[in-house]
Amino acid sequence: MSFREDLGGIPEQLGATLRIEGGSVESEEPLWIGGMGGSAAAADFFVLCLGEARAARVLREPTLPADVNGTLIVISYSGETEESLSLWREARERGMGRAVVSSGGARRGS
Repeated sequence: MSFREDLGGIPEQLGATLRIEGGSVESEEPLWIGGMGGSAAAADFFVLCLGEARAARVLREPTLPADVNGTLIVISYSGETEESLSLWREARERGMGRAVVSSGGARRGS
């Protein structure tokens, strides 16, 4: 598939139902997207594409703010970014729904 074809498929990709650990992301829940560096830029793009269809915010810090609840999507190209892994662990401890977008990385359990 060419880069142009990848770009042309973005609307369908954004319209797809998000899935996490066997369930859909509830549309009423706040959506938080965590990413560091270039991954945060991808998160910004995702939020921009969502527009007003869904309330979502980007997190660029390795810890969750105290008042954050809902669902967290972590974006990490490598899958190994310590800051992203920290967000994942903290969301798990709070019982938040979680999903990840990554090109790789070692699976370390939930």
